[in-house]
Amino acid sequence: MPNTRRLISIVAVLILALMLAWAVYQDLFPGAGRPTEERPAVGFLAPDFAGIDVATGRTVKLADLKGKPVLLNFWATWCPPCREEMPDLDQLSRDFKDKAYVIALGADPGEPAELLAGYAKQNNLAGLTILRDATGSAARRFQVRAIPTSFFIDAQGVIRDYKLGAMSYQTMVEGLKRAGAK
Repeated sequence: MPNTRRLISIVAVLILALMLAWAVYQDLFPGAGRPTEERPAVGFLAPDFAGIDVATGRTVKLADLKGKPVLLNFWATWCPPCREEMPDLDQLSRDFKDKAYVIALGADPGEPAELLAGYAKQNNLAGLTILRDATGSAARRFQVRAIPTSFFIDAQGVIRDYKLGAMSYQTMVEGLKRAGAK
């Protein structure tokens, strides 16, 4: 009988220790394991952001694009896989012009708008909307850890899919279709 009481005491102490550890973990990492505005995930609303269109100078907000699916691609001019997929993104933006928005968001705040616009002109990316994330806040809100990273967002602003790394044209089309583009 004494061994049973001792075992129950040990189990109770372990349970309390685990509960305390979980509470501390939740305080240190709020939202851990749960999608939140700071932790975007498939099936949840995409965080809003604002970027500057390098061709027109106007501010574009994700919230303003509701009504059509969006392919949001984080990239930089110095990134070889990003450069590799740019012609396909441009073609996709032309092919889906009336059906979806295709946005290439310059994720490196160190790259000025003139550099991004010059890259677009030099590479004949006339159909693609290129925005600049001047502060890096959009990349932080989407928790982009590597580029290119792309998010497929439906017409209501819900993330339907995402891809890490360069994509083929067909993968882009499939992602937009999952986001509701016809």
